[in-house]
Order: sequence, then structure tokens, then C-alpha cells
Amino acid sequence: AIKSGTFLIWNGIDADAYKSWAANDTIINRTHLLTIDPFVEYFNAASGIKQKLIGRYYKNNNHTTQNRTTLSDLYYGEYQFQKRFETIDLVLTTGVVSNYAKVDAELYTGGNHTSSNVGAYLQGDKKFMDKVNVSLGVRYERNKIDTLKAEAKPVYRAGVNYQPAEYTFIRASYGEAYRFPTISEKYLNTSVGGGALPIGVFPNPDLVSETGWSAEVGIKQGFKISDWTGFADIAGFISQYDRMMEFSFGTPASPIGNYPGVGYKSLNVGDTQITGLDCSIAGQGKLFGMPTNLLAGYTYIDPIYRTFDQFQKKQTSDSTQNVLKYRFRHMAKLDAETTANKVTVGVTVQYNSFMEAIDKAFVDLMPGVKKYRAAHQGESTMVWSARIAYNIASNASISFLCNNLTNLEYALSPVKIEAPRNFTLRFNYNIDYSKN
Repeated sequence: AIKSGTFLIWNGIDADAYKSWAANDTIINRTHLLTIDPFVEYFNAASGIKQKLIGRYYKNNNHTTQNRTTLSDLYYGEYQFQKRFETIDLVLTTGVVSNYAKVDAELYTGGNHTSSNVGAYLQGDKKFMDKVNVSLGVRYERNKIDTLKAEAKPVYRAGVNYQPAEYTFIRASYGEAYRFPTISEKYLNTSVGGGALPIGVFPNPDLVSETGWSAEVGIKQGFKISDWTGFADIAGFISQYDRMMEFSFGTPASPIGNYPGVGYKSLNVGDTQITGLDCSIAGQGKLFGMPTNLLAGYTYIDPIYRTFDQFQKKQTSDSTQNVLKYRFRHMAKLDAETTANKVTVGVTVQYNSFMEAIDKAFVDLMPGVKKYRAAHQGESTMVWSARIAYNIASNASISFLCNNLTNLEYALSPVKIEAPRNFTLRFNYNIDYSKN
């Protein structure tokens, strides 16, 4: 059994920053989990045939205070058949997969609900001239919730990888996306907090599925500097979604969603597009005579509404610019680690640019959110962490970690301040039972 407590909204940006917004907002959970994962795998090297039969039963009984108990059962099954044709460098993979969920929840309108997903897929992977790999695939799936009319769609994917030189790889890919609403997105119906302004989470039985596609072109280049080897990767990408689903926060005055009160609701917010660039570098070896590992990455995105003029009139965002809510345009991360004798020292830094748009209702209803965003307008966030470890023996080590090294006060999303500086002391000891 697992006992935990959760709440939805933090209380402020000063002395009450790490307290619940309302006294009765905190929910105590007692969770019982059961997982059974049977599987069988068969492989015949002579025929090049591989078969898998995978199953799962997952039971989650989450008993909570404030009439929010959820009892759920999830069943999963998959059969996969793969045939390798060595003489023509071709691999064909096909299979069927099924999910079925049964939920009895006080949180949901109607209480009891079921959902099912059944799919079949086929993929071919072909190699040409030992330098070009081509992959083509299709998946057809059918979704259904309760007694509502089932929905079925095919999705396609394709990819190619070309190796013009020994450590150079050029790739391109295209893939379609299809996401059917979940039971919680359609039927979740609850509220938190008390007093004059309870916060609701409202159902949306009219929510429809989102579809889309994404494409990427990239190049990966290996390199060596003295005794240090690594790779650099750069890729450009684009994604488009039709009727994108998103949890939005609003009020009865919001033209979108027809809220019965203040709170959250999953909505089809419109047609969107995200274009961007992703760069990364990683390597290991000796720098300045010391073993050093390095991983660094940077991502830029331009997230927009393709039907911005219509969406802007609905006034759900606190920004008048064409930008999707809750996105960072610039993100970067660096992790560096070096070892000397038995001591390993590492540092991590995470960078996020200013979040340009959030739900307008947060700014209108909560003075603390408006005050915080005004005080930090345009500011980026850089969070440092550090660690040091000592190898006591080949199978034992002790390490000390410090997260949020500078004790930065920051929030990556509204009404939820992130953790202050915190420390972890850890001891690792490995036992090799094969030697006993």
C-alpha cells in the first residue's frame, strides 16, 4: 500500500509559497497496486522467425478522502510476428494489440466506464547497399468508450537513414498521429478547495479525437578530439495537429468551453503547428588527462495556432501574440562529469526561457500569478545541480547530491512553485549472487 497526499494549487509567492491554497484542498491517498506481466518469446535462427506473446493485468485501487476513490482494471495483450529475410536484407514485423480498461470512480460522471483499443500493424525495414535503411509502416486502430460509437483510423509512418561516411548519418522521417480522448478527459467531474472560489475539473463528453503529423530531417556526425570521442546531432522538425486536445483553465465568462464555474476542462483548442530545431552533443573519454562525460542539448520551438484569428477572439490566453500556452521557446541542458582517482564530480544546468502564454483566467482571478509574471516578465530560468561520489570499493559507493544549488525560487507552471535547494545522501552496494 502507498500513502500520499496531493493538492492542486499552491497558496502564494511569499511565506505561503509551499502551502496548499485551501485548507481542505489536500487529498490523502491510499493506493493498492497489482501488476501481472506474463510473456512468451520464440525465436528460430534458421528460419529467421521471431514471435512474441505479451500480456499485462494492472489493478489500481486508489482510496482517497473527499469522495475521490478510483478503482480501475487494465488488460493488455499483444501478439507480434517477425520474419527476417537475410538474403535481401528485409525485416517484416506485424502484430495485433488490444487494451481494455474498466473504471469505477467517484470522480467521473456516471461512475462506471469502460474503454477499449484494438489495433493491427505492419512494418517493413529494408537495407540497401549497406548504407541506406528504409522503414515503412502502417497501423490501424479502433477506439471505443462505453456504448458510444466506435472510431477507427489508419496512421502511416516512413523513415530513411543514409550513411555517406563512416561516422556520418543523415536521416529523414514522417509519421502520423492519432489520439482518442481518455475516460478522464471526457468524464472527470470534481472540485478542490472551499470557500468563495472552489476550483472545478469539468467533464467534456463532446471532446473529439486529435489527428496530426510530424516530420524531421537531421544529421549526426561522430568526431574524436585526442582521447575524447563523441557525436554532434542537429535536426529540424515540424508537427501539425488538428483539433488539438488540451486542459484549459477558465471561468463562466470564457466564451470557450461554457464553464459552469472556475476550473479546468479538456478542450479541442484548435489547429496548431510547432516547428523547431534541436541540437545536441555528447561524448566521453579523457579531457585534460581526466575521464570526462559530457551531454549538452538545445531546443528551439515556434508553437503557433494555425487558425489564430479565430482563437484569439476567445481570449483564453494572457498573451495577444500567436503562441501556444505553456511552452518554452528556448530550452537547454548541460550535464558534465569528471573522475579523478575514486572521486566523481558532476554538474547539471537546466535552462528555460520565459513562458510567454498561460491561461488568462489565472491572471484575472489570482493576484499572485499576475504579480509573479509581471515581476519576472521576459526572465529566463537557469537551475543548477551538483553531485559528488566516492567509490569505496568496486561494488560500493557513497554520493552526495544537491538539487537547485543556488536555491532559486521559480515556477515552471502557474500556481506551482518548484522545489527549493535540497540535499540527498545515498549509499550504493551491489551484491553479485552468481559468485555464491
